[in-house]
Amino acid sequence: PPTPPSTPNPTANSTTSTLTLIPLSTLPPKPPSTPPSEPPSTPPSSPNSTTSDLTSTPTVTPTITLTTTTPISTSFTPVCVPLRFLRINLISVESTGISITWDTNNAFRETRATVKISTGNKMIKEIETEQKAAEFNGLIPGVEYQILISITTCGQLQTIKIQVRTVAAVVEVTVRITNVLFTPELKDKNSQQYKDFVQEFIDNLTKGLSDAIQALFRAGKLSISITSIEEGSVVVNFSVAVSTNVTVPVSDVKESVSDSLKNSSQFVIDAQNTTISDRDSCQSGLNDC
Repeated sequence: PPTPPSTPNPTANSTTSTLTLIPLSTLPPKPPSTPPSEPPSTPPSSPNSTTSDLTSTPTVTPTITLTTTTPISTSFTPVCVPLRFLRINLISVESTGISITWDTNNAFRETRATVKISTGNKMIKEIETEQKAAEFNGLIPGVEYQILISITTCGQLQTIKIQVRTVAAVVEVTVRITNVLFTPELKDKNSQQYKDFVQEFIDNLTKGLSDAIQALFRAGKLSISITSIEEGSVVVNFSVAVSTNVTVPVSDVKESVSDSLKNSSQFVIDAQNTTISDRDSCQSGLNDC
């Protein structure tokens, strides 16, 4: 009969195995898996084709274009328009003062102006102003003055002038002097003989005036001016201008002048050929008369 399989004895020569469980949290992290790299696919070569290991690339030379841009200037140089005078306005004309203004082609533009006042060849006063106005005081009654205004703008000089006679009560006199010999030089206002005679005549005349009239002369409120000297022996035409701001009547001035001529210690007067009259200083062409 068959022999039954033998059963080992668990106690004879036996080895016991022990299984220990470790928590997952204590295990080191598993490195990420890297997929295996595949070699690049190479297209199958044709039996008759030759494959080159070098790929030919055309050489490209870069072109650099420099563009210079000139900026367009937005600034501009304004055109300089010079000032021009339009007119002189007489604000007031008195015996010893003149006040004026003037207009230009630009009423809002202020420019320094030079204003000069003169009589004959004698400069009286010069001022500079930006106010388009000027005033002159301390003038002589009945004297004709020239006022000249000048400005410079845009390199151009512009001038304007006006003749003005100060207000006065005027006494006109014509007197014939018999003890002076007439010479042609007495008609020439630039000759020394004319100047000497005029100075002597006025000095002699003022010495014979009354005290009240002499006081006006010294104060500049009365003036004496020679108009002309004619032959005959010598005929002198002159005027006496008195300020209108004084209280001395013109009749007193006429009387004082007449007495001075008659009582002259230097000149012999022909009383029959001496005339004295009065008039206003306003003359056509002056002071808007």
